[in-house]
Amino acid sequence: MGGVVARFIELHGGMSLEDLTITHLREYVEAIKDLPAVTSSKKLRGQKLPDLLRIGKAAGVPAISDKTRARHVAMLKALTAFAPGQGYLSSDPWTAFKFIAPKGKHSAQKPRAPFTGVHVAQVLAMASKTDPATIDHWAPLLAAYQGARREEIGQLTGADVFEVDGVWVMRITDEGEGQKVKNAASFRTIPLHAAVIAAGFHHFAASRPKNEYLFREAERWGGKLNPMRADARGRLTEGYGKRFSRMLREKLNIKDKRLTFHSFRHAWEDAAEDADIPQTHRRDLAGRSKAGDSQAGYGNGPKVAALKGSLDKVDPLPV
Repeated sequence: MGGVVARFIELHGGMSLEDLTITHLREYVEAIKDLPAVTSSKKLRGQKLPDLLRIGKAAGVPAISDKTRARHVAMLKALTAFAPGQGYLSSDPWTAFKFIAPKGKHSAQKPRAPFTGVHVAQVLAMASKTDPATIDHWAPLLAAYQGARREEIGQLTGADVFEVDGVWVMRITDEGEGQKVKNAASFRTIPLHAAVIAAGFHHFAASRPKNEYLFREAERWGGKLNPMRADARGRLTEGYGKRFSRMLREKLNIKDKRLTFHSFRHAWEDAAEDADIPQTHRRDLAGRSKAGDSQAGYGNGPKVAALKGSLDKVDPLPV
């Protein structure tokens, strides 16, 4: 939020709230079309918005996405929407503004793509060589076999892995401090895949304190392992996401930009489809929305043992 406000001020200069008009917001949204997506290079670090736009464009640095521009708008509009209720403004000057992203060609879009079985095998082999106390070691395995999201994995604590009726499970929840879920459907307690059990994940989890995050990671440039820490936006796994991306591109030479950590989740869905797992089981295992399912409100849902039987059929590796 603070960075967005600072950029706005760098463009328009300081002004009183009463002087804000919808034109100011529209001009800001138009200006940041060329805002570099990455500003950490020596050439761009610390530059004010006008210079960022000029230098970034001249250097051919990729600009932020329309989705990011929309997020800037939402942050700024949240401030002026809040102001009248606190007596800072008599009315919201930006209430009528709507961000409309330009429509592009579908052929030009680059959606995420699933990993192939070969990709999964390559990543798991690389991850197996990392320190077994780290998220770098376990996250690929849990994503490949459990279909879990990156942040869901990163926020697991020692209390979130336990046994239910003799079946080892992991719990995705927002009950603990610092834990979040994407939506209501993301709350779930799911069995551990046989491959995850075989790798000893349940023993690792049992060795960790109940009230701490399971995984550790090194500082940016390596060194001593430390507990996972959230960034300024409250996200635990942004640093790991960057390390994972570098591993794909630099160590495994997987250059397709459509392939990211989330590609595990797409590959899991393909593997579940190949295994002919019931849709209700797939939905509960992956934490997908039940919207549109007229049967979702009936009964208590599949038992853990039934989900375990389905999950163990999922094989993301090449035949």
